[in-house]
Amino acid sequence: MQRIESNRTLRQSFILYPLRPSSVVPRPSSVICLLSSVVRLLSSAFCLLSSTYSLLLILLLVISCGPRYSTISHTSSPYFHKIDEILTDTLLNKGEVGIRVISAATGKVLFDRNSEKFFPPASNMKLLTTAGALFVLKPEFRFRTLILTDGEIIGDTLKGDILIKGEGDPSLNDEKLSKIARQLKIKGISCIKGDILFDDSYFDTIPFGKGWMWDDLNYEFSAPISALSVNGNTCKIYVQPGEKPGDQLIINIVPKTEFISIRNLASTGDKTILSATRVFEDDKNIIVVKGSLPVDDETKVIIRTIEKPSLFTTSLFQDKLKENGIKITGKTKRGSSSQFQDTLFSHLSEPLIKILYDMDKKSSNFIAEHILKTLGAEVFSPPGTAEKGIKAIETSFKQRGIMESILMQKDGSGLSRYNLVSPQQITELLMYLYHNFENAPEFLMALPSAGVDGTLKNRMKDQGLQRKVRAKTGTMSGVSTLSGYCVTNSGRVLIFSIMMKDYIAPVSHVREIQDKILKTLIEY
Repeated sequence: MQRIESNRTLRQSFILYPLRPSSVVPRPSSVICLLSSVVRLLSSAFCLLSSTYSLLLILLLVISCGPRYSTISHTSSPYFHKIDEILTDTLLNKGEVGIRVISAATGKVLFDRNSEKFFPPASNMKLLTTAGALFVLKPEFRFRTLILTDGEIIGDTLKGDILIKGEGDPSLNDEKLSKIARQLKIKGISCIKGDILFDDSYFDTIPFGKGWMWDDLNYEFSAPISALSVNGNTCKIYVQPGEKPGDQLIINIVPKTEFISIRNLASTGDKTILSATRVFEDDKNIIVVKGSLPVDDETKVIIRTIEKPSLFTTSLFQDKLKENGIKITGKTKRGSSSQFQDTLFSHLSEPLIKILYDMDKKSSNFIAEHILKTLGAEVFSPPGTAEKGIKAIETSFKQRGIMESILMQKDGSGLSRYNLVSPQQITELLMYLYHNFENAPEFLMALPSAGVDGTLKNRMKDQGLQRKVRAKTGTMSGVSTLSGYCVTNSGRVLIFSIMMKDYIAPVSHVREIQDKILKTLIEY
C-alpha cells in the first residue's frame, strides 16, 4: 500500500501544480506556489525511493538469512514426518540434505526434500558407471592382455622382441603375470633375444581424473589410470621395528621389483610415528619411510600408489619371466603393437560382472576409471578417454529414456569434485534398473548388502535391518551419500537416494543419521 499511496501523491503534485510556460512572468504568489510544488514533488519522490529501497533491503535480508536449500519436505503420509524429525539433528544445521524415496512398484513419491538439487555424488557416481557398463559392454565382457612378437621361436630361443599390450584390465595382478610367463615357458621358450616392449595406447596418457585432489595422489583410492596396469597400480609396504632402540626399521615392499626402491629414514624408538611417501626419481618409484616404532609394536601395512604404471607392469612382467627360467637379453621400453603380427598368448580377465561386483562392493575408484575409459574405447575407438566414456554412458541412457535432464559427470568413480547429480536423477536410474529384467539381477547383486558385505558390512547390523538394504555408499570430505533399495517389514520395496554435503563432523555421525532414516523406511 505504501508504494501505491506514494505514486498517487506524486501524480497529484503534477496535476495540482503544473509549471507555467516560460513566456509568462509569474507573480510573487505564483513563485511561492511553484516553489511549494517543487518541494512537495521532491518530498514525494524521496518518500517513494526511500520506501522502495527499504523494501528491497528487507527482501535481501530475508533471502540472505534463509537456507539455500529448502528445509520443507513433501510426504505422502504423516508417517514419513519421522524422517523430518531425524533431520532436525543439529549436525545438519549448517549443511545441506537432499532425499527422495519412491515406491519401486508404482513410482509414487513417498518422501522428498531438495531432490531436484545438485549434490556431489561421491561414489554414488559408480551407479552410473555400473549401469553404462551393463548396457554397453554386457556382463560377459572380458578384458584382454596380449603378448605379441615380431620374431620366431628357434629351438628354445625366441629371436626377436616381445610386446605386452594392455587393454584396460583393472584386475591384472602379479599372480596373473606369473601365469602369463608360465604359458611362454610351456611354449618351450627359455631365452628371449630381444627387448620387452609395452603398448598402453588403448587409453589416453592422462593418469588422473578432472577435479581430483592433488594431495590424494599418493593414496590407494587415487591410483593412476593406465591401459596396462597391475595390482591396482599400488604397492604394499610392510614396516616392523628393529631388535632394539636405535635400529633401523625393517621394511619390505610387495611386489618386490627393481622398479621400486626404499629410502629408509625411520628407526626403532619410543613412539609410533610413521609416514610413507612416494617420489619418482631416476626412472624409479622410491618409497620414503620416516618416523619410528617401539620395539614391541606390531607390523604396519601401508599402501601407496606408483608412478608410470605401464613401466611398473612391464618391469614386473620381466621379473616373472626370469622367475620362470626365461633369460632376456634386451631392455624394457615402449613399443607399438602395429609392428607385431603374431600372438604368443592372450590373457582374458574374469567376466565383467565379477569385476563390477568387486568395484561396487569395495567402492574401487581404480576399477571404475578403467571401465569408463574402456567404454570410450569400445564405443568410439581407442584411445579410450574419460570424455568418450561419459559420452558412451550418456548415449546409452538416452536410448533408454533415462536421466535425460542435465547433470555433470567428469569421471567414473565420483572422486572428482566437479561431479553434480541430484537424488531425483539417481532414483530415476534405480527405478529403471529395478524393472529391467536384462540387467536387474546383475545390478542388484553388485550392490553392498547391509550388515553383510562391502562398504555396508559394518552398518545396519541389527537383525531387523540386516540384508534389508542394498545400496551404494559415497564418501568425500564434507560429503556423504547413500542410494539404493530397501525392503520394508510389510514386503514393499522402496527406492531411495540420500545426499548430504557441507557438514563438518566425523562421517560416522552422518552415517548414523542415514541409518536411522533407513530404519524408519524399513519399519514402514
